Amino acid sequence: QVIAHAFRFTAAQEGEHAAILEGLLTHRDGDLPAPEDTPPLPREPIEMLRAAAADEHASWDERCPLYASAAQEEGYPRIAAAFRRIGETDRQHALRFAQYLEASASGRLFRDAQRVSWVCLACGQLHTGCEPPSSCPGCSSGQGHFIRTNFYPFSVEG
Repeated sequence: QVIAHAFRFTAAQEGEHAAILEGLLTHRDGDLPAPEDTPPLPREPIEMLRAAAADEHASWDERCPLYASAAQEEGYPRIAAAFRRIGETDRQHALRFAQYLEASASGRLFRDAQRVSWVCLACGQLHTGCEPPSSCPGCSSGQGHFIRTNFYPFSVEG
């Protein structure tokens, strides 16, 4: 549930990025190019996180700067600025997915050697401990609905 929540949260932001760019690009002449073919998505959560982190990294480190530069050179400063802002956000997405990947791969997604704060994504119930409870005392959701408060989808460590 926690990983799915991170993907849904990020997908909503990516949808907004698309809407911003669509609004800026609909005023130009000609048709937009067809989207590139994308490889099939992995099925395992750790592989999904790895692929998402890599794609977001490529977006902020390669694609957005390239598109911003091209837009600026072609006389579209608003589009260039939008790509730069989107790149900044995609950097946060890459860090978030990398953080979840490391926690999942190391077995620390639901455990820590120290007491930490956890929040239930379903009802917001807080818990402090080395791991979240097996079920939420507030809403009875399973342990998979808990995430560390510093891992909450819009937070990034470091």
